[in-house]
Amino acid sequence: MINQAPFEKILVLVDFDETSQRSLVLAGRLAGPNPSGVHVAHVVPPLANAIAGLGITGPDLATAAAAAEVATSGVEATEHRLERWVSQCLPSLEGIETSVHTGPVDDAVAQLSAAYDLLIVGMTSRSWLDRWFGRPAAEDATSLASCPVLLVPASAGATTEA
Repeated sequence: MINQAPFEKILVLVDFDETSQRSLVLAGRLAGPNPSGVHVAHVVPPLANAIAGLGITGPDLATAAAAAEVATSGVEATEHRLERWVSQCLPSLEGIETSVHTGPVDDAVAQLSAAYDLLIVGMTSRSWLDRWFGRPAAEDATSLASCPVLLVPASAGATTEA
């Protein structure tokens, strides 16, 4: 009999949306009594930084909104936002590590996932702008992960395009 949790180190990639919140809650449940094994990361791709400068708004542009925050407030402010968001999503768990990264999502997935037993990523709808500029969907970005990947589907009312 195995007395060890199957996933001791879990990486959760988030972008502050509902699916990310569901991914984080699932990670907390999978971590069980070891929430210190959960790492929550937010990646702001270079293209999002350029989009943020355009002043684009809308519900489908969560990445652009996050990039606008990074552009105006810096990575440190976004790290604080991520810490607050994690504590709001999982108020009863402490010791969860958070980090904010800038650069291509694929590169971040490849680098970060090497140190983890499981990667959890929420699948979200892609806006026309995301598709136009080729922003990778969650399932595309995870192709470079070096650990098993769990994709959390978007909410029932949303559609996901690959």
